[in-house]
Order: sequence, then C-alpha cells, then structure tokens
Amino acid sequence: MRRATERLRFALAWRLVVAAGRLARLAGHGGSSFPGLLGRRLDPRLLEHLAGELEQGSAVVTGTNGKTTTATLLAEIGRQAGLRLAHNAAGANLVGGLITSLAGQRAEGARQFAVLEVDEATVARAMPAVRPRLIVVTNFFRDQLDRYGELLGAVGRVAEGIRAVPETELLLNADDPHVASLARGDRKVRFYALKLPPGAAARKPTGDAVLCPRCGHPLAYRSVTFAHLGDYACSACGFRRPAPDAEGEVLRSGRETALRIRAGGRQLASLVRFQLPGLYNAYNAVAAAAAAWSLGWPAEAAARALAEATPAFGRMERFVAQGHPVRLALVKNPAGFDAVLETLAAEGEPGALIVAVNDLEADGRDVSWLWDVRFEDFPELLARSEPLVASGLRAEDMALRLALAGVERERIELEADPERALQAVLARLPGGRAVTVCLTYTALLDLHRRLARRYALPAFWERGARRGA
Repeated sequence: MRRATERLRFALAWRLVVAAGRLARLAGHGGSSFPGLLGRRLDPRLLEHLAGELEQGSAVVTGTNGKTTTATLLAEIGRQAGLRLAHNAAGANLVGGLITSLAGQRAEGARQFAVLEVDEATVARAMPAVRPRLIVVTNFFRDQLDRYGELLGAVGRVAEGIRAVPETELLLNADDPHVASLARGDRKVRFYALKLPPGAAARKPTGDAVLCPRCGHPLAYRSVTFAHLGDYACSACGFRRPAPDAEGEVLRSGRETALRIRAGGRQLASLVRFQLPGLYNAYNAVAAAAAAWSLGWPAEAAARALAEATPAFGRMERFVAQGHPVRLALVKNPAGFDAVLETLAAEGEPGALIVAVNDLEADGRDVSWLWDVRFEDFPELLARSEPLVASGLRAEDMALRLALAGVERERIELEADPERALQAVLARLPGGRAVTVCLTYTALLDLHRRLARRYALPAFWERGARRGA
C-alpha cells in the first residue's frame, strides 16, 4: 500500500512539473526552477525518483567556472554517442532546476542518461538524491562572497557532497590545488590537466588559492596556465599536482584554439579549429572529453562533438546585429572576468566594449569583486576599446573602477540600460566593427531576452532543446 502511494505521488508530481514548465514557457518564461520546486512540495523525493529511473545513471559537473560549457560539451558528446539524455541546458543548477530538467525531458523520452550542471552550493544537498556515476569538478575561485562565503567554504560544500556518494567516481582538475585536494585513496579518482605550448610566456600565480590546501604553506609553481592553475608543489608537506590521466595540449590559443587531447595512452581528439576561445575553454574541452572517456563513451563521439562546438548561452555567444559581430560574455567573478579580458587582448582588435554590472540576488549583492579584476594588466585593450561603456545597475561603480585602472574619465560612457547602450553603440560604430558585451548574470538574462525579439535569438531554455533530447 505504501509503495503504491509513493508511485501515485511521484506520477502526480512529475506531471505537475511537466505541465507547469510548459505553461511557463508559453508565457514567455524559462520555467526552469519553479515547476521543480512545486513538484517537490508534492513529492519530497521527486529528484531521487527521477534520477533513479535513468537507465545508465548520470554525470554531475560542478565548480566555480566552466560548469555550463563543460556540461554542454559533455551532453553533446553523449548525443553523438547515440544516447537519449537529459541535460539542464538552461543552466538552472539548483535543486528545483534539476527536477524541472529531468521531469520535462523524461516526458520526451530522455531516460537513458543525464548530464547535470550543479551549483557548488547545492552539491551537498543534491548528491544523496542524484547518486551520479561521475562527478566532474572544474575549479574553485572566489565567487559571490555574500552567497558562498570565502573560497574554502565552497570547497567544503563540494567535499561534503562527494562524501555522501562514496561509490561515485571523481574526475578532478589536477591543475587546481583545491580541486586536486578532494581526492581520497578510498575511491576511484581520475585527473585531467592542460599543457601549454613550448615557449608560452611565464606567468605568476594569482588569486586566493596559492597556499597549500593541506598545510597552508605557500605553493611553488613550475608553470601557470592562468590564475592559480598550473603545476604546483608544496615543499612543507609534499602535496603536489597529481599526474593527469587525461591531458590537453594547447598548440595554438586565440580566437580559435588548436588542441590535442589524450587519455589512457590514446588520442581522444585533435582539434585544429576549436571554436570556443581562450584557455578556460580549452580546460572545458579537456574536462568534457575526459568525462566521456571515464564513462566509456567512444572517442569518435568526443572528437565530433568538440569539433562542432559553439558557445553556450552567454559564454562568448555570437550573433550579428546591424552588420556588426556581437558577443555576449558572462562575467561573475575576478578569475572569469580576467579570462575574458585576456581572450579579448589576444585577439588584437576588441572594437567596442560594454560592461554591464548588476547587483541583484543572483549576481551577488557585493560588487567589491570588481576591484580584484586585473584591468590594470590590460591597458592596451582598454585603450583600443572604442567606445567604452559602463552599464547595468552598478554602472557608476564600473565606471569608477575603469577610471582608477587608468582609463581617461572622458572616454568612459554611462548608460544604465544595456540594451540602450548596445543600440547606441551600433548606431555610430563604423561598419563591421565588433562589439563585446560583458555582463553579470541578471543583466545577461534580461538583455538576451530583449535581443531575442529583435534578432531572433533562441531563448536560453531552447538552446539545448534545439539539439534534440
């Protein structure tokens, strides 16, 4: 009797989530989290039931930066391998969003596997229900201090989630000391890493993770890819970068990257023109290919999916507006913003630059992180960016930050509304010149929704669906 009641509750809750999600999308909203939260009120174990029905289990991607792109790439590899899989492509990575994605795509027949991007603050609560086959951890950076707290708090929450599923395999970024420190000898762990080309410029580590996560002693670096990622060792306790099981060798980096990925003694992919720019996207590609390898998916599927990859929603997403190439770049913490600036600087001709900063709850109320972005390291980029516009709810804070980074105040334009800023720039920019718009999360969602009507862009919840379940 009890089991029959549970089955009935699950069936009703699942149908409620599906119906609520469809109504939300018809109304022009993503419907990405609320339907799941609604269904969970009817069946508190709804996430557990949905995940337990998956024929081949699931993979979870978490960490500070790169979750969305890595999960998107891994999902596409799975589809190339012939799987009918679910994926929270809209980026709703809290418990409600996971339920909405699994329930909606279950209705479309995606019951074989799931690739789930999970917020690092949610891992501890979600893992006991999801119980994935594989957890991929990308990196840890300081992010939204008012929500996550300091970096070690995020590391601790992910570690708690990992402890809850001792049977789950881990795939960890060997180049991040705090990620690598999650490994334990009592479970299966694989590592991935990135190798820079010979002659790459030497860098110094930056950020909050330059101390040993085991003993607190300063780490010594033989090489640095970016921020605090690289080949490190602690002379005090012996903690060091693990030998990677999968490695990506960067042959060329810039607007397009040449990348060779190997794992287990064989080549997984050789990408002559990987279309996602920057070293951070090279890491995402290696993580996705290594995850597919760990799951036993064919290397040919990884090679095809990565060769055809296009930017995920708001991650250097490109479109053409009034004859100008436009890119939208999500910037949510110092390390991510630095990576975008570095990519733009490497390309040589940035064109116009608009930076829109909001301070709503989803962005983080505390915008002090802007002072840790290394604008001072990119004077030529800022000098060549014309026009240069500060926008968003905290446009004046952004303008002040740029001014104190050395930009002449008369060059910094203020327009609080990102869409009006973009239209004004497009109206006076010489033909064909590019525009890059860097935005925090809520500014990106709002601008993308408004641009979708004007330029026929797919809504954020449609991007994954257009590829098929």
